[in-house]
Amino acid sequence: MSEETIKKEETKQAVPKKKEKKEVHYHYHNEKKRGFGFGRFLFGALVICFGLALLAQNFGLIAFDWSVNFWKFWPLLVIVFGLSLLSGRGWISVLIGILATVFVLAALFLIFSKNISWREQTSDFRETPFGFLKDEGVSRLNLEIEAKAGKISLEEGTPGELVSGTLFSNFAYLESGSETKGGVQNVFLRQQPRNGNFFWGGMNKMDLRVDPELPLDLSINTGASEVNLDLSELLAEETEVKAGASGLNLTLGDKIKTARFKISAGASSVKIRLPENLGAEIHLNSGLSATSLPDFQKIDADLYRSLNFNESKNKAEITLDLGASNLEVFWY
Repeated sequence: MSEETIKKEETKQAVPKKKEKKEVHYHYHNEKKRGFGFGRFLFGALVICFGLALLAQNFGLIAFDWSVNFWKFWPLLVIVFGLSLLSGRGWISVLIGILATVFVLAALFLIFSKNISWREQTSDFRETPFGFLKDEGVSRLNLEIEAKAGKISLEEGTPGELVSGTLFSNFAYLESGSETKGGVQNVFLRQQPRNGNFFWGGMNKMDLRVDPELPLDLSINTGASEVNLDLSELLAEETEVKAGASGLNLTLGDKIKTARFKISAGASSVKIRLPENLGAEIHLNSGLSATSLPDFQKIDADLYRSLNFNESKNKAEITLDLGASNLEVFWY
């Protein structure tokens, strides 16, 4: 090999090789742009409207009756599913989705409007007294109360005057009646709106007094209300309260050997006052609830018992089914 050839080979080896650039090609196959989701949009709109309704209620702008049977609205799931199948692209899809959502929300508003109390001041304020005397041969009172919104107060009355009180309201009137069967006098008090499906007004208060000498079965069904029950001097054996967005203040007595109380409350504040010589047992089924149960011990997952339960002569069995509520128990 010649000297010139050797030099060329050395020169080739001395020159560094250029790095080869590698091209990476990204290919997107079968990628679909996310279209307008009818189901997501409708569900989000419903959640927003529900939150706005709760906010308006907390500020006293409306009062809603939560005693509605929501199971009747299961077809909404079918509607949401059907709208989700129509998901597509473009502004036409968005427009159709918005119109469909507005239509569904309007339909829901018309359905629920009978349970909404719009609080506006009116001059048509009425004070309505009511009362029922004890019929002959009566040995027990069964009292049923239905109220949409406002305030209910109940306490000890005068012996012989079975039920008495006054309704102060500028948006509701009272339906009432009494019937006696088998020694039990059944009294019902039902509030009704004056103006069709809406409660127009800003004040609704009912004060009641009950005969303290008769055993009492009490039933209260109320929506957005404040309920104050002072049963300390009454012979309340069976008490049931169904409350929606309400504040409940319940004072118990110790005049019954075994008194039973059943309370169902949604977004509520529940305060219960117990006499110190009463033994109490609380069955608590709660969701997002804050609880304060002094002098109670936890027996089971949902069972609490007062420390004086075994030695107490008279006892109270309290069943609480609470949603987003605050529960406080006090002794007096």
